[in-house]
Amino acid sequence: MKDRWIVQVFIISFILSAIFSGLSNFLSDFNVIILFVIILIVIGIGILFDMIGVATLTAEEAPFHAMSTKKIKEAASCITLLKNNTKVSSICNDIVGDICGIVSRRLRC
Repeated sequence: MKDRWIVQVFIISFILSAIFSGLSNFLSDFNVIILFVIILIVIGIGILFDMIGVATLTAEEAPFHAMSTKKIKEAASCITLLKNNTKVSSICNDIVGDICGIVSRRLRC
């Protein structure tokens, strides 16, 4: 079971890094203003995923169980994320966050 998770993380990180690397190579010939906007978007995506990863690690389940009893649909999704907080944090912080950081450094205006 643990080996399967390692393979999944490897595949996800390889695919994401290939996509972002290809995009950064393709976008390197664009105008400076367009590159600046793209860098801001990539940095924003990295920040958003880092926030999601940290939030899943620090949040408590009890308030979301209370929301779930009040029939709030999003609470069930939050509980699922919180029960898998180490995996979510690993994907959000380590994979997506790091890849966005590398791509933002690679795209230079």
